[in-house]
Amino acid sequence: MGTFADGFKELKKASEPLYKTPKSIQQTIEIMKVAENGIFEVAKNRFSKCYRFQDINYTTANETEQIDIFERYCKFLNSLDVNFKITINNKNKDMEQVRDYVFLQRRDDGYNGFRRIYNNIMEQKIHEGRQGIEQERYLTITIERKNFEEAKAQFATIEASVHKAFGELGAEIVPLSGNERSKVLYDYYHLGDEGSFDFDIREAMFMSKVAVVYWSGTGNTEAMAAFVAEGAKGKGADVALLTSSGFDASMMDNYDASAFGCPSIGSEQLEESEFEPMFTSCEAKLRGKKIALFGSYGWGSNNRNRENNSRCGIS
Repeated sequence: MGTFADGFKELKKASEPLYKTPKSIQQTIEIMKVAENGIFEVAKNRFSKCYRFQDINYTTANETEQIDIFERYCKFLNSLDVNFKITINNKNKDMEQVRDYVFLQRRDDGYNGFRRIYNNIMEQKIHEGRQGIEQERYLTITIERKNFEEAKAQFATIEASVHKAFGELGAEIVPLSGNERSKVLYDYYHLGDEGSFDFDIREAMFMSKVAVVYWSGTGNTEAMAAFVAEGAKGKGADVALLTSSGFDASMMDNYDASAFGCPSIGSEQLEESEFEPMFTSCEAKLRGKKIALFGSYGWGSNNRNRENNSRCGIS
């Protein structure tokens, strides 16, 4: 009886799930890598690019023109030998920006009362007409290629056909950059908080790994180093916070940027037992790198600051 029960428990044991439960919004989005030109790697050897296009004036055309538009549109869709999808996105407008653009601004001419009445009417019409919603249309194309360069070349070929087809339809189509695609996704997943998007792929590319290295005697420079690290993390960098004793020249190539911090010792000198030897050993690798210098307690001499900058190759 005991053997049967043990075997039954073994059979009833839960198997490994096919899909892992996502722990964040980012894990629900099928994006592995992003590029500044808007090409995203969405799976191994699968790349996508997104285009925003204008609405076609179909309803205002006469019957003959509508038939022509419909035939051209069908011809274009049939010509696409790649995976594609069309998305209609009803997004919230930045109403502060709309008000700045539409409303009459105050002036010192005695007519602000009339402007206020006009602006109130405009505000009411905006709410009545649901003008807070802006509709955008996207064409997303996905292709399979061995690497990013091949995908980039293929998208260049596809874009020529897409621009030609939409030009014949009388609609403009433009590719979205990596930052623009990221913002579309951010706005979709952060409804009501669209204005807080703060990300730049170029900055993330050039500040992907940052070392913040410091020596601190009383804790002041350590506190400064923590703030520097927090700021770099806020920009999306992968930050390592290290003391000068735990860093040397052999580690420089592991980071895209470095920040060095030390208090002023004596007559505006670097700390001599740990920080100065470490900094000297790194000096040959500092030129051409993204370097920041910070410190506490008495760095007042411009000559000394210029000397430290010169050691880093900073003019």
